[in-house]
Amino acid sequence: MKPLALLIAAVPLGLLAQPAAAQGVSTSAYRTTLDYASCAVGKDAAAAKALLATVPGSAEARAAAAKVTALGCDGKPNDEGLRGAVAEKLYLATYATPPAEATGEPAAFTGSGVRDLAYYDIARCVATRDPLGADMLIRSDLRSEAEKAALKRIMPVLGGCVPSGFQLGLDREKLRGMVAEGLYNIRGAAGTN
Repeated sequence: MKPLALLIAAVPLGLLAQPAAAQGVSTSAYRTTLDYASCAVGKDAAAAKALLATVPGSAEARAAAAKVTALGCDGKPNDEGLRGAVAEKLYLATYATPPAEATGEPAAFTGSGVRDLAYYDIARCVATRDPLGADMLIRSDLRSEAEKAALKRIMPVLGGCVPSGFQLGLDREKLRGMVAEGLYNIRGAAGTN
């Protein structure tokens, strides 16, 4: 089990089965996919945005992902990590500076209510409640000390975003991508730069 999974396992979570999005992505495959996503966002930002505008796991999402993988960038992206890597690179290309620190009591968070999107809801909750911590994670290099510090910061927030009775199991690569997508969406909705 990866260190992040061990940290998450330490948060009291319950026993519900995990949605399909819980599948893992290796660090090396995610690095390759991040490189591919960087090229793809540079070549066709509209295709990258179209991917993130789809519902994860839908036929539309698969079609949008196929358009991104057909852009002719070097390397073979990992299918499980592509959406998250595109979210990371699109977020970084869109927002040059971190968001402001969240202050005050966090607002109540309402997810989508769709079980297969639970991981995305949890990641969006983290991005909503600690946008600066989420940003720190996305701006950090994979497996770096900065990434460890960002994960340490957002772990309590993550624990507070997990619904009662839900068992969470994510590797850090999937978590990064989902948090990046949540952060990209909430900053876009707020109209902040």
